[in-house]
Amino acid sequence: MHRLEHQVMTKTILTLSTTLVLLTHCSTLYRHDLVATETLGQIGRETFIYAVYQLDYDAFDIVFSVVVDNDTSKLCSMQIADGVYSKNSFRFEFIQDTLVIFNQRQTKTLYFQTKGESIVILTGRH
Repeated sequence: MHRLEHQVMTKTILTLSTTLVLLTHCSTLYRHDLVATETLGQIGRETFIYAVYQLDYDAFDIVFSVVVDNDTSKLCSMQIADGVYSKNSFRFEFIQDTLVIFNQRQTKTLYFQTKGESIVILTGRH
């Protein structure tokens, strides 16, 4: 019986150690440095925001979100890997119930629709 308890204890320790290593190296749990947040504007009850996170020395993650009644939903994100982020990287325009986000690095046009029926367009075209 003593030998069986030792084997169970060894397996438990190995499992916990492996889980701990995986959790500490999992990129979804890694906190990135918040560089900037900005409110873009509002359509009806929806407020559009974006946040910039520094992933590495020369990489940034830009996250676009919509907030309705203190509930935040992520619309999309994009990574910039050139080491330079500035507010001038984007231009924003509201046209009726549509938010258009212009970015020179965007190669294709992406469309998103919020629960409140607003449309968000991410494009490289001006």
